[in-house]
Parts: sequence; structure tokens; C-alpha cells
Amino acid sequence: MLGSLEDLWIQVLQSLRDRVQQPSFGTWFQPTRAVDLDGNSLVVQVPHRLAKEQLESNYLRLIRECLSDIAGDALDVRFVVMDQDLRDKTFA
Repeated sequence: MLGSLEDLWIQVLQSLRDRVQQPSFGTWFQPTRAVDLDGNSLVVQVPHRLAKEQLESNYLRLIRECLSDIAGDALDVRFVVMDQDLRDKTFA
């Protein structure tokens, strides 16, 4: 697998940029970042719940394809909302 989660996600985003129309890419993908590898799932932070819902509903299959192609492994992806993630760590 690649050196870092950030490098992996940047390569996935570059692949997605070629496959998703620019307005959608800028809205849903650009403000995301990989934050963890939890077992076989790449955890990606999104700015709000709507972004999470859009990515899961409309782009999950495509994201998984790009991720598997780049990582060389069959990885899943899980989205977490930025504020929710911070709250969970604060009150854990």
C-alpha cells in the first residue's frame, strides 16, 4: 500500500477528478481528507452531514473502485462528519 493516508486519498481524488463533473467534485470531494485506516476501511472526514449523505448515496461505488485500483487492496471507505468526529474524541 502507499506511504501515507494523505497520499492515498490525494491519488484517489485525482482519479475521481477525471470521472466526476467539476461542480460536483468541488462541492463534495474537495473539502474531504483521509484521517484513519480502521481495519479494512479508509476513514474520510467530510465537512457536514449533507456531504456524507451525497458521497454515500451517489459516489460510494466509484470511490471504492478508485480506492481499490490505487491501493491495490480491496478497501472500504467510511465517512465521518468533521464536527461529530471532534465531539466523539472530546467526550470519549
